[in-house]
Amino acid sequence: MVWVDVLAARAGLPGGPLVGAVGVFALIGVVVALLRAAAVWAPGDSWRALLADAGRRTVLDPAGSFLIVCGLGVVALSATFVAPLAVPVLGAVAAAAVAVEERYRHR
Repeated sequence: MVWVDVLAARAGLPGGPLVGAVGVFALIGVVVALLRAAAVWAPGDSWRALLADAGRRTVLDPAGSFLIVCGLGVVALSATFVAPLAVPVLGAVAAAAVAVEERYRHR
């Protein structure tokens, strides 16, 4: 769906850039929610419930979500500078997601 938004933005359709921006922000939100759900996963948990709760936490804790987005930015920059660094940095983003969830739980 994001690819269609990007194509609409590039095609010069009226409102295309706005639709493209909304699509990119939606994709970022989904990735953050997935990371937050994975951070609290335990064997036997329902992914549907985990994703629903993670979606709420993504919206209710914008500071924590921003920290995860910044971590994803570090992964992207690491991959552009030195591609093999992207793999270990992904582990750091996973650790950051766990830390953000612990921070949210203690608040």
